[in-house]
Amino acid sequence: MTLRITTQMVDNSTLNTINNDLNQLDNTQASLSTGYQINQASDNPYGAALSLSLSSQIKAFGSYQQNINQGVAWVQTASQSLQSIQQVAQTVRTLTVEGANSTLNATDLANAAQEVLQYIGQVKETADTQYDGSYI
Repeated sequence: MTLRITTQMVDNSTLNTINNDLNQLDNTQASLSTGYQINQASDNPYGAALSLSLSSQIKAFGSYQQNINQGVAWVQTASQSLQSIQQVAQTVRTLTVEGANSTLNATDLANAAQEVLQYIGQVKETADTQYDGSYI
């Protein structure tokens, strides 16, 4: 049995080829105009899924970076507060040693005691330091 090729079959084949070429041309033009290889999920399902996965990872990394920055700022604030308290404690120690030497008169001792009380208030203020609404 022999099959005959008709002109309608040739025309249909040619028309299908032209339509396929036009679809490919549309996809190529869309890729060129947007700069993206994947414009629709149907262009490349695996690539689209991978792209979504990578996008979510990038967002997570951005969140991690923000958390790191907040942590570093919190540690810096705490460090500054502790350094301030350390300086005050050193000054209070010096005043205490001078007062314990018995070389100061009563007025000087009273003044030193008042100064120590002021430093205690300063330490309390520094101890109430907050960062982003939370106490250090």
